[in-house]
Amino acid sequence: MRVATVRTGGAERLALVDPEGGALALPAADRRRPVGLAELLPAGPEAWAEFAERARSGPRLPFDEADLLAPLPRPRTTCSPWA
Repeated sequence: MRVATVRTGGAERLALVDPEGGALALPAADRRRPVGLAELLPAGPEAWAEFAERARSGPRLPFDEADLLAPLPRPRTTCSPWA
């Protein structure tokens, strides 16, 4: 499963990448569920499975209609090779 953070319609959201279909499957909005990769990563396997299911049943969006963003837009920590 390949997950991306995209901006579409002025909003950032998670998307499931479909390399064969040339599209992003965007899960239906649900305010009770993780909205970013930083929230989804620690949520566990059940949350990942639910995200994938919602994404696969959601609308498809061609790659050129969304802006691909950094997977973790605001990382919690930074590392320096000189520390």
